[in-house]
Amino acid sequence: MTLIIDRQGVPVRLTAIERTVVDVLHRSEIAGGTEEVLQSLELVRYLDPEKIADYVELLDNRSLASVSGWWLEKRQSALGVTNDVLARLRARLPRSKHYALGAKPGRALLVEPWRILLPPQALDAAFEGI
Repeated sequence: MTLIIDRQGVPVRLTAIERTVVDVLHRSEIAGGTEEVLQSLELVRYLDPEKIADYVELLDNRSLASVSGWWLEKRQSALGVTNDVLARLRARLPRSKHYALGAKPGRALLVEPWRILLPPQALDAAFEGI
């Protein structure tokens, strides 16, 4: 999922949108923080959900399966996410709940189907610009 292109004699490594989505959901703190990540991901209009599931499976990270599945499910109709993709991610869920997107104990909301604890702003429809 990476590509190296030449820019004026300098090799530049690029990642596909699917890998970028998974990477920023995994490490939101180094991608501008939760608000920046979620606002930026609202701009995504096309990607291949199968490739997201493939990358999550490659990384073999159960917390990442949770947060990626949650995000794909909430954008299911907009991105054409099939139930098969969501089932693949559900099969990799952690046994217990995990914190994601910078959520902190005492300031997190549980998204039960995905076994993740998210910061309140991640679940606030007004925050998402809906």
